[in-house]
Amino acid sequence: MHKRKSPHGDYDHMGEAITLVNNFKVEKVIFNCGEYNDLEKELIKVLDKKK
Repeated sequence: MHKRKSPHGDYDHMGEAITLVNNFKVEKVIFNCGEYNDLEKELIKVLDKKK
């Protein structure tokens, strides 16, 4: 998989993003501007651990 797009951070669009990050090499993640919801915050924690 080369690219995955999610228009917003709600579960119906990014619910399995953490699974993807944990199982595939991810080079770049871009978030929408504005406040992060709980799913986005959890994904950020996972990304920080994986560097």
